Amino acid sequence: MNKILSGRKLLRGGTRHRTYNRGFSLVEILVVVLIMGILVGVVGSLLGGFMTTFEITDDQSIARRRAADVFNILQNPMLYAGMGIPADSFGDYFQPVDGVFVPISGWRGPVSPDVGGRVLRVVYAVPSGVKHTGETVDNFSGDDGSFATGSINVSSPDVITSLRQQLEITVGSDFYNDIRSYVTFPGIRMHPVAIKEILTAPAGRIDVVGIKSKKNDDVEDPIPRNVILPYHDMYLVRAGVAFVDNNSTFYLADITNTDVINFASGSGLDGFRVEGIKAIHFEPAIRPVTVSGGVTKYHITGMRVYVIAEGDNYITGRNTGTASSESQAFRSEPRWNGLTFDDQMYYEEFQMQWRTRNVEAPEA
Repeated sequence: MNKILSGRKLLRGGTRHRTYNRGFSLVEILVVVLIMGILVGVVGSLLGGFMTTFEITDDQSIARRRAADVFNILQNPMLYAGMGIPADSFGDYFQPVDGVFVPISGWRGPVSPDVGGRVLRVVYAVPSGVKHTGETVDNFSGDDGSFATGSINVSSPDVITSLRQQLEITVGSDFYNDIRSYVTFPGIRMHPVAIKEILTAPAGRIDVVGIKSKKNDDVEDPIPRNVILPYHDMYLVRAGVAFVDNNSTFYLADITNTDVINFASGSGLDGFRVEGIKAIHFEPAIRPVTVSGGVTKYHITGMRVYVIAEGDNYITGRNTGTASSESQAFRSEPRWNGLTFDDQMYYEEFQMQWRTRNVEAPEA
């Protein structure tokens, strides 16, 4: 009897064991597959949204950095535009001397937007760290507009060596006249003068040549111009052309030896450059000023600069021209007429405004 019971227990135990190891039914498998499909779809959707957001954020960061680079390059030209440089009779003070080419001799003024605002020609002054330490130099005063020469004593022979490198002056009797050779003293009513020779013996002297100022009579203009007083700071005159070429590259070209005529490509030009800039636009603020005799002239009191910077992620199927989070409403602005955009490339517009020192507008 015990053996029979024992067999029954064994039989029941074996039966129970087979029940516990049976496989999944088809319904169970289908349910699991369905749940996994839903989870994969949700995760894929979240991952796709994350990647899109990441790419947009990356593009925004890249575009912002590129625009900041452009504004940093333009800061000195904008802040020092026209500083120590005459707005009236601008061309009279930048003429070929001894037949040597001076690129800006044909420019209309120290700040001159051109080509529908897509190009800016600017003449500006930057500090040299040099002070005139000698006696007053008044060789440049006069009314006839002819050339006159004088000498500037500066602080130390070390500065002379530094200036020779910055100004690229040919030492000796040859007069190598270019933009880098012009200096001015903004703290005085000083017109730019060209460096004729840098002398090391006696040390610390620079021979200069300039055009005598065409000042008004002593009643209207009692303060003499082009009189260099001791211990005033000397600034170096620079000239540049800012534009964006057809390859989405921004240039601030140094036009020391040649002007920029072809804006389709900046290849071969000296100066600063930033890639990934679609376009740039210069918009001056102009204020009318009535001067003696009832004549109205116009001053450029500020300059607003617009920049369209590009991202780096070219995404097939992305349409940045649609009304989405990446929509660029600036495309319809008149200042960007004629531009062609690629909807699969990210663009963003930035702007910066500088106040200028009331330089005379070319329209005057």
